[in-house]
Amino acid sequence: MYNKIYVFSPTSQATGGTELLQQLTAKLRVLGQNAFMVYTTSYDGSPVQKVFGPRYKNPYVTEIEDAKDNIMIVSEAAMYLLLNYKYIHKSVWWLSVDFYGGSFKLPTDRLHKIFYKISDKIYSSFDKKWIHFVQSEYAYNYCLNERNIPVSQIFRLSDYLSKDFIQNGREKDKETKKEDNILYNPKKGIEFTKKLIAIAPSLNWIPIQNMTAKEVSELMNKSKVYIDFGNHPGKDRIPREAAICGCCVITGLRGSANNDIDIPIPSAYKFSEKDPKEIINMIELILDDYSNKRSDYEKYIEKILKEEIVFENEVIDFFTKDRRKETKIKQCFSTEIKRKILKPIIYSMKFGPTLFRK
Repeated sequence: MYNKIYVFSPTSQATGGTELLQQLTAKLRVLGQNAFMVYTTSYDGSPVQKVFGPRYKNPYVTEIEDAKDNIMIVSEAAMYLLLNYKYIHKSVWWLSVDFYGGSFKLPTDRLHKIFYKISDKIYSSFDKKWIHFVQSEYAYNYCLNERNIPVSQIFRLSDYLSKDFIQNGREKDKETKKEDNILYNPKKGIEFTKKLIAIAPSLNWIPIQNMTAKEVSELMNKSKVYIDFGNHPGKDRIPREAAICGCCVITGLRGSANNDIDIPIPSAYKFSEKDPKEIINMIELILDDYSNKRSDYEKYIEKILKEEIVFENEVIDFFTKDRRKETKIKQCFSTEIKRKILKPIIYSMKFGPTLFRK
């Protein structure tokens, strides 16, 4: 076991990603581990403090002990922080693939592309000296096949929906009369969604926006369909939340939607974007035959219900065993020299585009 476990998190947004970092710390502490949050931006009064503080009550520290028996965990978007320390075990938790600039899965401008290429070259040179946790099958395949990280350094660490959400969602699902609503997230794949709406404007399309978490779940409980033609950068929460609340989920084939592990729904409900009319036909079929179509999602829902057990077993498997020798990366003088030289370069790559534009 590690003496201390530090989980790094931003605080500016209360998202699925920042909640997952809280869930890991809380689960580690329940299992008797000495785990702490480390906030990379101001915590007091932040969205993370307001939303997750009362829910998880995780302690946090402002300084960490750079010692060989400790481990630090950062998301793929904060790998630059790993270069600040010499002795501590370093790990990256791939909560997404696409939101890591160096994956080039999302469109970006020319300036950012240059900075991302340089920083990715540097990060890649450290890949085999860091531990890699993956939240999704999509991230696992990316680390293994595109970054060429050894299997021995990749560990699964998924996520789960809270018990309260699942219990409330399933109870309300039984009580609530379903309406012919098609829900979508306007932040995900909106350009293609607009094409679908244009083909069938008479259908009741409802964007999930400007709502509290409670309002979203209530809307899902009374709706029949949720569509998501976004990038699916990781194993997204909204499709799972929609399924738990009784929605039939339809997706595209991007990112994590393009495998049967992250989103294990029948292939009949996953579409390429070549023929929007086929998707409209399926939506109308679900609206007309909702009770029968919904049964096609039973295996997906069963998997969602087991996610917390799976997550806990993954945490137990890695953190409650003495992995220090197994995952110890031999430090050498050249590695330390490289870290010191590349650290300022990485920081300039991280914040350079913003400063350059000023």
